[in-house]
Amino acid sequence: MATKDQNKKIDGLKQIIGVIADPVIVIDSTGQVIAANNIFGKYTKTVEELVNKNLFEQHIFDEKQNLKIKRNMVKRLRGTHIEPYEVTLKDENGQETALEINAKKVEYNGDSLDVIILRDVTKRTREKRELQSSLSISENKFKEVSDSTFDGIILFNGNEEICHWNAAAERIYGFQKKEILGKKLTETIIPPSAFGLFSKIKADFANKKDLGRTVEIQQKRKNGIEFLAEISLNLTKIGEEELAVASIRDISEHKDNEEKINGITRSLKDAVILVDDEAKVTYWNPAAEETFGYTNKEALGKSIHRLVMPESSKMAKERLNESVKAFSETGIGYFTVGNVEVTGRRKDGSEFPAELSISPMKLGGKWNAVGVVKDITRRKTSSQKLWDAEQKYHMLFSQAPVGVLVIDPETAGFAEFNDVTHLQLGYTREEFEKLTLMDLQVEYTPEQLKAQLKQIIQDGSGEFETRHRAKTGEFRNVITTAKPFKNQGKTYIHCIVHDITENKKTQTALATSEARYRQLVELAQEGIWAIDNDLVTIFVNPRMASMLGYSESEMRDKSLLEFVDS
Repeated sequence: MATKDQNKKIDGLKQIIGVIADPVIVIDSTGQVIAANNIFGKYTKTVEELVNKNLFEQHIFDEKQNLKIKRNMVKRLRGTHIEPYEVTLKDENGQETALEINAKKVEYNGDSLDVIILRDVTKRTREKRELQSSLSISENKFKEVSDSTFDGIILFNGNEEICHWNAAAERIYGFQKKEILGKKLTETIIPPSAFGLFSKIKADFANKKDLGRTVEIQQKRKNGIEFLAEISLNLTKIGEEELAVASIRDISEHKDNEEKINGITRSLKDAVILVDDEAKVTYWNPAAEETFGYTNKEALGKSIHRLVMPESSKMAKERLNESVKAFSETGIGYFTVGNVEVTGRRKDGSEFPAELSISPMKLGGKWNAVGVVKDITRRKTSSQKLWDAEQKYHMLFSQAPVGVLVIDPETAGFAEFNDVTHLQLGYTREEFEKLTLMDLQVEYTPEQLKAQLKQIIQDGSGEFETRHRAKTGEFRNVITTAKPFKNQGKTYIHCIVHDITENKKTQTALATSEARYRQLVELAQEGIWAIDNDLVTIFVNPRMASMLGYSESEMRDKSLLEFVDS
């Protein structure tokens, strides 16, 4: 039974292989499955059922394929380098799938494990076989195929005499086939500046050393202009004659593009950093200089972690050493985390929030990683201000002493409302959420309400007095102030609702009282005359006016002194 510590190790391994896009399985020297990612499950039972079982007893591959995988595994675990190789997998319908196995020996927490990555190369294998079959038919067939390729194909013999020249070679060099056949390489397309390198390549080729290796070498066109080409050499036999096959690709434009890419990265406002398989900086653009404070000269060759990781992450640095080692061997690890928010450290020791995007890539057969770092200090500050503003708004919204609600004008439903809104009408929050403005309205038909909401949006605001129906059926008098606003492209109406029912009752009672008082005074048989502090008449009843021989209007607003004999 696995110990707790072993389970932790296995869990760590599962996390590492879980990010790989191809099927992956990890086995020990006995063939026992230690871990597999979920994608591997498409070739067999579930991954959980496969773990702790012997891979070669699961009938995933036939006996012949199992033997090949097992033999290569043993060699690899003994330290022998094994190039990627192919195996065949048959499904239940007899359909064959060609899989390329790219495996590595990994020392993981003291154990020697075989990490096997599978890639479906059925299409590639089929095309390769078809091409090989075509090439073996005849020399003419070979010429037809070579003429259809984008790369230049040149065949030459031991005397460096050109025997075959395809259409792409004509385009690249400018020589027609009839002009070049039978001519020597050094007399036509190899410039003097490349004689030394060509001699070395020729010597290696004669010793069959590094066949198929790609090299960069200067070439010469018919017009005398030199250009940089990428050339790979191989051997072929046409009849009894052994010939060298050179595949030529004009990479002068590619080099120009590299310069353009460098120009682009130099002009980017975000830091662009390239690190090698040891996490050492190999590229550091001007924006990285500005972001972190280190010059290009100071950064190149330095550990990226020592340069930019905060001091507070020293423990993380130690854990990263293992991840960097795994990355250098498998391309899996710290440099395959995708997009994350991190804390960066500048040369002066100050820290800042950053957004980091990482992508692994292979350069020169080794794993590298390119990272783009964006300083998000300003964004973080803006986000905090926005969050603070939202919190302030929600506090004011929820704690307002009046009803506050947000109406969706398309449905007349309530997008948001505070507690005062539903409590002053006697509803619970859950009950009120199910209502619309039409359920509350007393004075408007649905058509009138829709028109009023539309009018508020057109005018940009609105204020009106109306009545709402409470849960008890009671009518509540309200004054509503409304203003439209947009949120994520949609229009809403923000409303502040003042319940004036009690004020209305008080006003009505006061008006009734005043009317009764005025009626009593006007019908009184005694004269009643009211004046203010300046002796100006503010009220006189009919009886008093009659007693003095005036009408009420003649006495109102006149001084008392005007009616007293001097």
